Amino acid sequence: MNKQVKRESYEPDFLERNQIYYALNRSPLFAGLTVEEMGGCLSCSGSVLYHYNKGDMIFYMDDAPRNVLVLIDGFVSVGRDTPDGRRMYLQNCEEPGDLFGEVYLFLGSDHYDHFAEAERSTQVLSIPREYLFSTACGGKFCNRHARLLENFLSILARKADDLDRRLTVLSSNSLREKIARVLIQNDEAHPGEPYCETRETMAREISAARPSVSRELMSMMDDGLIDVNRRQGITLLNRKALYRLGNL
Repeated sequence: MNKQVKRESYEPDFLERNQIYYALNRSPLFAGLTVEEMGGCLSCSGSVLYHYNKGDMIFYMDDAPRNVLVLIDGFVSVGRDTPDGRRMYLQNCEEPGDLFGEVYLFLGSDHYDHFAEAERSTQVLSIPREYLFSTACGGKFCNRHARLLENFLSILARKADDLDRRLTVLSSNSLREKIARVLIQNDEAHPGEPYCETRETMAREISAARPSVSRELMSMMDDGLIDVNRRQGITLLNRKALYRLGNL
């Protein structure tokens, strides 16, 4: 059961004492704003902070999208239930400041096409979408409001690129090809760094069973493509072969 916490104002000292400022300071939505401007945005918009327990649904597939949702702390899984009963996970939000479900605000849809579930105790900041459809506060042009809207449009552009990358992975012909593409994308985003997500996270990302992913990773290690270390993650050993495998 979620608990709603609504404030009339978000003073800078309140934000700095709580997890909220840490999350907003890391969020691309609030990039370039001071703590005073952040508080002003939350107060002006009538934003609400929600607390969820593990297993609580933040929204269902048939809910209407009305708010921009910002993760303050916790872990949120975004996914979809298919007609044949399978559950596909599309996004994992665990970094403070992450946004989720925001794309549907501009699609004119009367419902989401996916759900969002709290995987552990979670706090989510809910900002009414009407606040992002204007650059004025109280009838006057507002610089902080305009900056927030500019940041939001940049987020939508990056999200479109991320979804394109994910579709590239899901359209792969085999499990090995899917894994190769995930590892290559991680290597391109973080050159030289190992892939450190859990096998369960990888399985969700490519919509596969975790045991199958584990077996394929071991097979790829036996073939000299990667090295798998529980503490250090997955390291690429043969990038050329992985690129060929991923048709990249």
